[in-house]
Amino acid sequence: MASVTRLGHIFNTTPGSHSVTATPAVNDLIIIITAATPPLNASVLPTENQGGTYVILKRVVKNGSADEMMICARTQLVASSVSTIYTHQPGNQAVGGGGLAVFAIAGMTLAGASAVKSSGFQSNQAGGGTPACAMGATVLSSNPLIGAILNATNPAGLTPPSGWTEDPTPDIGYNNPATGIELVRRNSGETGSTITWGSTSASAFCSVAYEFDAGTPAATKRLAALGVG
Repeated sequence: MASVTRLGHIFNTTPGSHSVTATPAVNDLIIIITAATPPLNASVLPTENQGGTYVILKRVVKNGSADEMMICARTQLVASSVSTIYTHQPGNQAVGGGGLAVFAIAGMTLAGASAVKSSGFQSNQAGGGTPACAMGATVLSSNPLIGAILNATNPAGLTPPSGWTEDPTPDIGYNNPATGIELVRRNSGETGSTITWGSTSASAFCSVAYEFDAGTPAATKRLAALGVG
């Protein structure tokens, strides 16, 4: 069965690139969540020193589109279990802040956008609302999921969806301006079609939730895309 592990994270007000160093396992799927205030540089993807490439799954915005969060997937499963430096340059960070979190999903056969089974997101949500990502389909209980909230409160101060793990705990954030991040994950057991957090956000927020397909062999998915089988 697939499982999700947070390999590491860094979020702060330091200008420029941010990096996380970690050792994934062979055949892990790497998922990277980045955030920045002011907005991310849309043309800059995460990089790593082992040669892996990444694709943007979704970009979401909060606070009148001034602050941004992005979720990316590695386009190949990890080939070697070696220490790896994951880096992202969030844009011009002369003010504000930013960073990234790196997750590894074990038990996958698919990578990149093909690994996504369903997803939901929210942008520019007002403070006082409850984050809720409509996935567009009922989640399969055997599939792993990753979610995140970016808001304007340090720390984020949110309760994870029922049955999910907040990781890291407690919530994290940084100042200048006040920014909060909540990262959540679930290995299996989700059966809903909307991922609803357990509390409201005290400030403007954006959210993402992603279900990853742990049950479809890569060859089967390629044939289905061609209309075969």
